[in-house]
Amino acid sequence: MNEQLGLMNPSKSKSKTPNLDKIKEALVLRPAKSLDEQLGDLDDLDRERLIKQVKILRVFKQPKDTLKQHVASVYPNMDDSRQKLYVDVLREIEPNDEA
Repeated sequence: MNEQLGLMNPSKSKSKTPNLDKIKEALVLRPAKSLDEQLGDLDDLDRERLIKQVKILRVFKQPKDTLKQHVASVYPNMDDSRQKLYVDVLREIEPNDEA
């Protein structure tokens, strides 16, 4: 008898506002992922691309540029979140290189 009550639990029923629930879910702030988590989310192709592009960034870094300026100047069409990822990787590799 108790098992039936558990199955009939109203909290597990479908929402009456599924579209609103989706929007709420999309707008909820989540804690930022760590650099290691972000790198782990990359597929093999993106990881290889990141490695190649970070090598290029390291070769052409000018002392007067901040890492953020440098990444933005070399890859101006790259989206902001990807640029931030590259800056974070560079900071980990060469923490004293921030101008």
